[in-house]
Amino acid sequence: MNCRWFAAALTACFWFACTGEPVPSATAKVAAADAVATTDAATDATAKLGADAATLPTRPDLAWDLAVPGPNGVGYRTFSYTYVPAAGDPTRTIGVNLWYPSPEKTGTLALYMDFWPSKVAVVDAKAAPPTVAAGYPVLVYSHGYSGFGGSSPWLAEHFASHGWVVIAPDHTGNMLPDNDAPKPTALWWWRARDVTAAIDFVGTLADKAGLAGKPLLDKVILGGHSFGGYTTLCLLGAKFDIAVVAAACKEGKGLGGACSEHDIQQYAAGLGDKRVVGGMLLQSGEGNSKWFGTLGMAAIAVPVFLITGDADGGHLGPNQWKTLQPIASIANSLWVDVKKGCHQLLGLGKCGEVDEAEGLKITRTYTLAFARRWLLGDMGQVTIDVLSGALKVSELVTLHHGK
Repeated sequence: MNCRWFAAALTACFWFACTGEPVPSATAKVAAADAVATTDAATDATAKLGADAATLPTRPDLAWDLAVPGPNGVGYRTFSYTYVPAAGDPTRTIGVNLWYPSPEKTGTLALYMDFWPSKVAVVDAKAAPPTVAAGYPVLVYSHGYSGFGGSSPWLAEHFASHGWVVIAPDHTGNMLPDNDAPKPTALWWWRARDVTAAIDFVGTLADKAGLAGKPLLDKVILGGHSFGGYTTLCLLGAKFDIAVVAAACKEGKGLGGACSEHDIQQYAAGLGDKRVVGGMLLQSGEGNSKWFGTLGMAAIAVPVFLITGDADGGHLGPNQWKTLQPIASIANSLWVDVKKGCHQLLGLGKCGEVDEAEGLKITRTYTLAFARRWLLGDMGQVTIDVLSGALKVSELVTLHHGK
């Protein structure tokens, strides 16, 4: 790999710079008022989080510390999968990245995209048995624009160490080496179909590592970084405003530029996957939300988790949170805003203004708490207190709850 090209591409694609003006300290009077408001909001949020809890069997993994890696090692495997995005289309081949719990903690470590080394993921490691006999809970991940399946390793590896299987497709044509290539309009719906195809593929996997048939794919949590956040909204069931999309396509200003009648038909058919029961928007861009409109966003009926950094000028949290307000499940949704957090806080994890250990604590704690609550029914006090704000995870974090 040409290192000079790589450095330029990495800068252009992942926006490593963390910029932002310092936030003035509050006066004692304001701080006291905020403390009262925060306590009231946390009490209200706790009530909402517990309102629809089902009685579930006790799981040992729900007692594991959210912020630190679980007791398992991490296995990693990659596959190539070919599928047809829509009837009549040519085939499309994607990579499928798979992380899973393993008893093995040494061996050949993963090298994501042939340049980003893992510190823990062992290639082709044997799988550990599921924490409960029913099988492995599943997290699915969609990478950002010009990213790759392993571009949020802190997420995949952390969940796998806690007993989860993590599935991440490589969105062919929208990966790091493809940064300068023109993007076809179909990419905007192909990405969602990539995710659905990757889930389907794992369901057919005859895996020598010992995973076959054990990932629980009927209900999954989905997370997406940056452009992957838009992909996540599609899969959560956001409906496209077809009149708006069709008019823009006619003018050559549709998603990705000019689009065909076939593209419009895919948007009209919808890109949702009913297996997705909760969505995590990791520094998602608010761009393209106009294609859904208020009614389209209201079609989302599952909890949504948004995490942003206030030093990421192109993807500021308030705009994203405002876009999410029409969703039907907003009362169970959460926005975590991180002071000094840049775009890569939720990607490769390099954000110079945020201490690495502090950044990992924030991202690991909130994502796993959200996933455990809405997929595993975790009503443990720590999980509820983290999500409600009753337990303060970091001084850098400000929480906002839907109403």
